[in-house]
Amino acid sequence: MHLIAQDNKPNEESTDFVGFSTPQKVAERQNVIKTSPVPFLVGQIPICGEIRITYERAINRHHSVLIGASYSYPGLLLAATFAMDTNGYKVSDYKINGVRGMLGYRCYPLKKKKMAPAGFFFGPYVSYNMVQIMEKGYDDYQRIHYFNATMTVGYQIIKKNGFSFEFFGGLGYRKNFTTGYDAYYKRYTAAQQFNFIDAPIPFLNHVKFALQINMGYAF
Repeated sequence: MHLIAQDNKPNEESTDFVGFSTPQKVAERQNVIKTSPVPFLVGQIPICGEIRITYERAINRHHSVLIGASYSYPGLLLAATFAMDTNGYKVSDYKINGVRGMLGYRCYPLKKKKMAPAGFFFGPYVSYNMVQIMEKGYDDYQRIHYFNATMTVGYQIIKKNGFSFEFFGGLGYRKNFTTGYDAYYKRYTAAQQFNFIDAPIPFLNHVKFALQINMGYAF
């Protein structure tokens, strides 16, 4: 009886499933921290400036998630408004500050060399911005609330040295309103629709147009 020796080497042409031992390829720089100089002067709520920071993390070669936060303070537009005021009021007569939070997702659909977080992308994000305005020496206050849910399309460039630049536009839904507190009567005021400029067609007051540029560092 003759034994036939068998070659135990796998067939190079085999298409058998080999498992998930090899992780999906991801970009060398998967994280981006970014900001924009524009909100420093005029933020999402026009009377305020914003110190805004956004962090983006690639979760695989075609997808990423974002989280962002900002601090709001009296902006350039508000200072210009008070400068033209003839009643003697000044920005320093008021305490104005607030915060903003943002959460988003992006898809980078192109299957060539570029991988998330670089290249063409699209995806939604939601944000909530609240600013409180108080006249110093009084307990009354007014709060401006901005809520947005937007679908964006854009492009992000990441250089070899880590410098990043992105631009995007978007369209979505917004709900802007005010609330307040009257210390004299000790009562809160009901939420009221609020827009700095009313749209000529009423339903446009709830339409959000987004246009943004950011610069940062990828690592």
